[in-house]
Amino acid sequence: PTAIRAVPGLAPLPDDTLADLANALDEVRVQAGKAVFHEGDPGDTFYLVRGGSLDVGTTDHEHLRTLGPGDSFGEIALVTDSTRTATITATTDARLWALDREHFLTAVKANPTARILTQAIIDTRLANAR
Repeated sequence: PTAIRAVPGLAPLPDDTLADLANALDEVRVQAGKAVFHEGDPGDTFYLVRGGSLDVGTTDHEHLRTLGPGDSFGEIALVTDSTRTATITATTDARLWALDREHFLTAVKANPTARILTQAIIDTRLANAR
């Protein structure tokens, strides 16, 4: 889908790589009020928001930001090989595309520009969470 090309960290990838990533996407539906994952959970998936609204928050119930169609999340735990840094909860019924760790990391690590852009996104999100 064109949603992959809209992700800043993935946009510089070649068309064939983007097509491979699109083929590897799985659809995930999350009911309003349910968490996609919790802060501290292991991270094994990158997500793109297809529809709905989601809240990014901390275990202290601090609201960090709201996600909607076209937004993405989950790259921090994948790239830094750490646990999830926030809790993502659907505030409405949400539809997501999920991309597994292997596909995401293989694509990003193979492209220097994608690596740099993804790291910049991570640095910004971590700085804004403090």
